[in-house]
Amino acid sequence: MQTQPTPTTDPRTEASRLVNLYAAKSATLNAATADVRAELAALTASLNKIEAPHRAELDKIEAEAKALALQHGEEIFGDKKSLTENGYCLAIRPTDVVQCEDEDATLAALMRESIKGATDADKIAASACVRLNPELNKQYILSQFDAAPEWFALFSISVNERLSASLKQAPKPRAKKATKLKTTEATQEEAAA
Repeated sequence: MQTQPTPTTDPRTEASRLVNLYAAKSATLNAATADVRAELAALTASLNKIEAPHRAELDKIEAEAKALALQHGEEIFGDKKSLTENGYCLAIRPTDVVQCEDEDATLAALMRESIKGATDADKIAASACVRLNPELNKQYILSQFDAAPEWFALFSISVNERLSASLKQAPKPRAKKATKLKTTEATQEEAAA
């Protein structure tokens, strides 16, 4: 049985002991898991090698299916807007898309506005429209566009509806709800007895 060392009165010595203990335990952990990590890396590389041609073919088929759905949606879907086959669902839906005439010019104007805006509100709004990269913060623009469309129009930003398509695994069918059976007078009398 290992006994705990008595605490020293010197905090530096105790801190040094704990750091050394941590380093030793960390080295032990790394040594114990090194073989498994190497095997996992080899398996991951093997999986990626096997999966790559299949993934490329799936991506090509998905792009073709989406393009066909967007071009001939009404013929394919009718009123349903989705088609489920063999556990996968091809669907179209309207989505809002942020657009501007010249994205580079819009970014430059928004960045200038974020620094030299007439009011603090203008500076904050312009800053919120630009990400750090810089690129348009389209998620923010979509969420705020209805509140101030005139302000966004100053930078030739608009939000337009466009159809988008998706191909993904279909959701599992829902189980039907159980219906309560009507009880007859005879079963009610038996239950009462």
